[in-house]
Amino acid sequence: MAKQKPGRRSIACGRELMMEVPDHSVGRRVYYVSGFDPRGAPFYHRFFSQQLTRFTERTGRVFSMGPRRKDGRGLLSRWQVKEEGDVGAVVCNLDYCFLHWDDIVRGAWVRDPIRLLRSGLLMYNYYLLQGALWRIRRISYPAAICILVPFGVALVAMLLAILAGFVVGSLAATTGLVAPLPWLLALTIGLGVLVVAWQLAEQLKIVWMFRSMQFTRLIGQSGDGALRGRLKLHALAILELEQREPAAEILIVGHSIGSLVMAMLAAELRRQPGFAVIGPKLSLLTLGQILPFLAEQASAKTFHRDLVELSLEPRLPWLDVSSTDDFLCFPGVDPYASCGLDIPEPAYLVMELIPLAQRQALTSLWEVIKHQLGLHFEYIATADPERSGGFDYLELVLKPAAGSVLNEHPFS
Repeated sequence: MAKQKPGRRSIACGRELMMEVPDHSVGRRVYYVSGFDPRGAPFYHRFFSQQLTRFTERTGRVFSMGPRRKDGRGLLSRWQVKEEGDVGAVVCNLDYCFLHWDDIVRGAWVRDPIRLLRSGLLMYNYYLLQGALWRIRRISYPAAICILVPFGVALVAMLLAILAGFVVGSLAATTGLVAPLPWLLALTIGLGVLVVAWQLAEQLKIVWMFRSMQFTRLIGQSGDGALRGRLKLHALAILELEQREPAAEILIVGHSIGSLVMAMLAAELRRQPGFAVIGPKLSLLTLGQILPFLAEQASAKTFHRDLVELSLEPRLPWLDVSSTDDFLCFPGVDPYASCGLDIPEPAYLVMELIPLAQRQALTSLWEVIKHQLGLHFEYIATADPERSGGFDYLELVLKPAAGSVLNEHPFS
């Protein structure tokens, strides 16, 4: 589509409204599944608005963006994005739906350092002593390093705390302080080192990374009851919405840990009696996926059944976008191969690798390491064509509407 002349932007954002969205014709509907993120729909609504502003400034296309509206049962939040042509015709009519599982994330967001340490010992027993880390190392070296980062930081912090406490206690003992004052001082210094290390790890998102790994491990141990129950409700809500306000195109997007949640949801949808109505319109997109992180766990039988379900004909079109610059994902790793599932040809899913570092002008390995979290969110951002690496999320979801029927693949 030819670039329009820059025009006046109209991007309206508002507070979430507990009301139904009026019935209207929808060109494309996106169901977005976030990663292990407790911030929920308000954050992603703001983030989308910011990216839409950047996209508008770059392309000259003029959009209006509505407020967040939560559906009656609180399972998803929605906002509409429209682009009108010169004669008032709707060029793009996007219904963006944020699927809520952030409350489950907040419930699993352990804040007590002692509880995290105890669960960490169990998790690293699996990775270090039961061979899981070496299996992951064979399919993705950066992912294996990321698994070791929280363990390494905790180990270094404890060693520094012991060393600092010992040195201070020994020096205090030479000053003539009466026991046990030198060792109480040593204990205080050691605990202080641990507090500072914890705060630094929180600031660098290392604790967040550990929490997300712990949650994924819990799902693999059949601790996914609450999540499975939520996804069944999501599947029913999607079918209900598509019956009430049918869209011409449907795209389910999963980012980070949301990629495995998206796969579980897509499999659940396929099992529903009403799936045949939406199946021909439905496509899947994973961004920065960590599917092998769960798939490699032998105990994740239910998830393996989900992968088998998705591999059955007719297969849903599924594009996976990842990057070797993103150490928090499994770039170009087939989740089926990672768990040894025998899937008939052709291979499923379609994988695309993009360079993320150039989006933020990162030219050294150290810069890439320092900006990992920012790079992980670049998948859902917009970028200038010469820096996008051939993929732009906003460009994809804001393609002109296909009309009343799906006449082209959403990411073709």
